[in-house]
Amino acid sequence: MKRLSAGLLTLGLMAMAGCSTVSQRQLDAEVDRLCAVDGGLKIYETVRLPPEKFNKYNQVNFYHPGRNENALGPEYIWKYEFTYLHPGGDPRANPRMLRNHTQLFRRSDGHLLGEAVCYLRYGGDPRFLAEYSGAPESSYLCPKKGVDGVHLLNGIFIKDETGGQNEQ
Repeated sequence: MKRLSAGLLTLGLMAMAGCSTVSQRQLDAEVDRLCAVDGGLKIYETVRLPPEKFNKYNQVNFYHPGRNENALGPEYIWKYEFTYLHPGGDPRANPRMLRNHTQLFRRSDGHLLGEAVCYLRYGGDPRFLAEYSGAPESSYLCPKKGVDGVHLLNGIFIKDETGGQNEQ
């Protein structure tokens, strides 16, 4: 009887793991498909800034993420949006898929200087693994790298060693 119970338990756990894996694979394929449509980093215009606008790591020193749209001060608008695509916008669902869209506009004329779009899948791990192991949820991302706010800022803002502020 113990062998039968252990066998049924093992079979049940394998079935749960198999169902989750299929769900993850389906969402990962959808992440890749959507990413091919509009994912990635797009720079539409660069802005030359004097060296004092950069820190020692050559990143702009006027970015303050806690200020939402005003994260880059009065001259630029920073828009950052998460959209939950699966299932139906529920951020607590497991698994879940989302789209991360970051945009940078010049405030004076509303011109879009650049944007970054990536797609992510979180979770979908077998419940017994997720709840009892303490391991973090698995995830899948596309594009794999180079599509965060730092890359967007580094692509738009260029250090002008001559000290002028000329836009291209």
